[in-house]
Amino acid sequence: MRLQTLGIVACAVAVVIDLRGDAADAPSPPSLIPVTVTVVARPGIVPGGEAIPLEFTVRNGLPGEIAYSTYSVTPIEWHGETVNISLVDIYRDGVKRGLLQARPKIEIPTVISGMSRHRILQGESLTIRTDARKWTIDGGWKPGKYEVTARVDRLSVDHDRCQLSVSCEPFEFEIK
Repeated sequence: MRLQTLGIVACAVAVVIDLRGDAADAPSPPSLIPVTVTVVARPGIVPGGEAIPLEFTVRNGLPGEIAYSTYSVTPIEWHGETVNISLVDIYRDGVKRGLLQARPKIEIPTVISGMSRHRILQGESLTIRTDARKWTIDGGWKPGKYEVTARVDRLSVDHDRCQLSVSCEPFEFEIK
């Protein structure tokens, strides 16, 4: 009786390990909340030492409006456009080791009274542009192929009763 029980446990563990391996390779399940973020690097191949332009697009598929507050939706010298966006995972040349060291430091000029609220109506989108080089990474932004996962935080939903943080699917670019 004892040997049979051990055989069943060993079999169950083998099945669990096998399922975890398959799950890691499976595509992400569809989102239950119809607010999406897509990020692209334009262009996809960037010369070394130049800006790495990123376009974050927030799409609202909810039946009501959502809102996004920020100092800017385009790159500015003091990094105000990065206030509610994050580069969560940054990998170089296929090595799955996080390179992120620091997000941009935001130094708000005294003449700025506060953030602006951008309404995103049902079925509409908002685009936020920035430069990936504003984030500090281990080894710097040197030549290589990069895979990045990003997130937009503090999207206001349901008349400010709820806030969402929405991550994008990984995107890629190359520095030559």
